[in-house]
Amino acid sequence: MSKSTFDSVEMSLEANIPATELKEVKRILYGKELRKLVLPQSALVAALERDFDLHGYVFEAEPEQIRAARTVRVGLIQNKIVLPTDAPVLEQITALHKRVGEMVDVAAACGVNIVCFQEAWTLLNAFHDLPHLPSYFAPVLPCPCDSCTPSQGIYFLAAQQNWPWGWVDGALSPLHS
Repeated sequence: MSKSTFDSVEMSLEANIPATELKEVKRILYGKELRKLVLPQSALVAALERDFDLHGYVFEAEPEQIRAARTVRVGLIQNKIVLPTDAPVLEQITALHKRVGEMVDVAAACGVNIVCFQEAWTLLNAFHDLPHLPSYFAPVLPCPCDSCTPSQGIYFLAAQQNWPWGWVDGALSPLHS
């Protein structure tokens, strides 16, 4: 199988392992089978139009004894490089913000209240040879103070969704429940 035809581990498993064995393979790899969420049709269409995968699963938890049950919807975003790495830095950053912003919009349409990004998403192609200095990408996530430009980055996306935000270990998260 060539690299250009490989989409994902899940798609490869489903295409190459008989259904009778697939359930057991997935159980070994992932644990208990998860129930799929019913996602809004508008979100599914938007993901298809913008060329990214959208999946939703239910992770069950035991009821707690001292507080009421609540639903937490977590969005996990793994983006890809949008422009070639030799494109001007500002164009790369703008394209990346646009792409991630579209994903955040779809996540919000699905009722997500915590969004997690891959650890190095701000570095674009961090682990490949870059024609630009990595420090060029440092301001991708501006701070929330008055001297920063809130029209770029994650803080702006959170404000658009009216989400209170916090930045912890790569996750944009509400500061209260």
